[in-house]
Amino acid sequence: MDADPSCGDPESVEGRAETWFLFESQIAFFFLCSQAGIDMVSCHMDLKPENILFDGQHVWLTDWQAAFVNDRYFDLAVAANFLLTNDADELTYLERYFGQRPNEYQREILPYASGGTHVLRHGFPVAGFRGQADRPK
Repeated sequence: MDADPSCGDPESVEGRAETWFLFESQIAFFFLCSQAGIDMVSCHMDLKPENILFDGQHVWLTDWQAAFVNDRYFDLAVAANFLLTNDADELTYLERYFGQRPNEYQREILPYASGGTHVLRHGFPVAGFRGQADRPK
């Protein structure tokens, strides 16, 4: 198995220390998010049209290299930036995703998240973009 070049030489003391630091940082990030009530899920993190294939029956997502755990609305917002053109499409999009009519928070967060994903595509959660509606408990 090839070493991750971003972590230095995994055989060196420095490389192992850097890998451990990154691991501890991720654990701290997940803990803080869970304490804040952020709905963390597995995210593709790069849902641009070139990474979404359709064979006539199935949708296939490619290029999982950037996948990570993030706020639920991150991938939803990235895809919305490419797919949605009006409010009616947005409502249908959210209804299909959640399997029911979206609540006030779900309707309100998407425009904030969609605008923020251009800035936040490098691993920051979009949960900081809260609207007037309270996040469901």
